[in-house]
Order: sequence, then structure tokens, then C-alpha cells
Amino acid sequence: MAAPLVFIFGISLLFNLLDQFTAVAVRYGILAGFLVLTCAPLVLTFAAPRSSPISYPPYYPPYAQARAAYVPDDGWMMSDMPWAIAWYGDRKAVWLSLKHGAAGTRSHNDFYSLHELKPIKGVHLTDLTMGKLDAEALATWRRTEGADSDWEAFRVRLRSVGEANNENKSLIDSLKEIYVLAEKHWVRGAGEDWESFVLGILVTREVPTGFPLKIAPEGLMPEILLTDSEHPATKRIKVSEQADRP
Repeated sequence: MAAPLVFIFGISLLFNLLDQFTAVAVRYGILAGFLVLTCAPLVLTFAAPRSSPISYPPYYPPYAQARAAYVPDDGWMMSDMPWAIAWYGDRKAVWLSLKHGAAGTRSHNDFYSLHELKPIKGVHLTDLTMGKLDAEALATWRRTEGADSDWEAFRVRLRSVGEANNENKSLIDSLKEIYVLAEKHWVRGAGEDWESFVLGILVTREVPTGFPLKIAPEGLMPEILLTDSEHPATKRIKVSEQADRP
């Protein structure tokens, strides 16, 4: 509010100081330097390279349009950035639930509870979630026990081989060593938060047991989109190669 008054006061002070110089050339020189300094910010703004209007990550409109195209016009998506899906992708979107939960169990705010109320056709996870994957999240996922069908199948197969060759002591000892090594190096984990959900997908390349959306048509990086179809439900908007992509 006071900036105009300060500017007027500064100009009047400048001209009062100029009256102390008798040489006209000095006055004009000081005025020219003053004009250059005051106009420099405006000139530099126009002379600077054109900046992209897109703030990526996480905002990149062609990404949102491409992901939303896999969901029917009347379908619902769940995203950590639902406003971008609704605005750029023209799809109904709800905010990411507090946790993805576990199939067969229900809480007030997990994916499965919302999916029962309104079928979710797509889950969209951007850098807002992917950026939270740190060492602590990995350690938490690794410490949490969860259902692992491959691990259980491995144990059953190993046990059946051992029971069929119960009298072969050397084979039994070898099977025990195999089990110890497998238990030590088998990468598995669980957790009901979305960080654990993403880590499980990236490590095991599959979604948790019972999760209805099993297809990642756009891959797993830099964003994750999970749907029930490999093909877009609607025609995509063609993205120009000259788009302002950062």
C-alpha cells in the first residue's frame, strides 16, 4: 500500500540531489542510470527464455488425459491428484483413501470399502505418492508379514518332496539348506498403506491378492495406473511432440 508513496518520495529526493550539481552532463548521466536501473527488471523479464507453464512433477496434462482415457466416461477413478484427473482427463475422481487395506477386511476409509459403494475403474498414483518411497517405507514394508501365494507354494512343494524322501538324510539336509537360503533372500513384505502397496508392486511385479485392478497398461514408472483393461476406453487426445513438456 505504501509503495507508491515511497516511490514518489524517492523521486523527489533524487531531483533535490540533482539540484546540487551544476554540470548538466552530470545530471543527465545520473538520470540515465536511474532509468536503466528502474527498467532493468522489466527488460530482463521480457528477455528471459520462455518458461513452461507446466509444473512437472506432478502436473503434466497429457499424462492425466492418457491415464483417464482407460476409464469409461461414466467410470470413477481414485487418484492422489483427483483434481487433475477431473480437470484434464474429464473423469470423475475421488481422493486416495487413507490406505488401500486388505481384501476380505473392511474399514471406514480404504479402497475396498469405497469400491463396494462405487466400483473404481482405475487407480492413479503420481509423484505425490511415489516420492514418499524412502528407506523407512521400505523397512516397514519388509517387516510386515502378509499373504504370499508363491512363498506358500514353495513351502508346500518343499515339504512334499521332503515327506516323499523322508529316509534320504542327505536330501533332507539339502532341502533344509534350500529353505534357509530361500527364507533369507526371498523378498516379500506387506502393509495396508499406499507406500507399501506401491513397493509391493515394484518389487514383486504384481498387485496384492484380491485387488481387482491388475493391469498396468502404461507401465510402472514414472506413474502407476491400474485398471481392468489393457486398452483405452475412449479415444486418446493426440499429444503433439512439440508440447510444452518440461
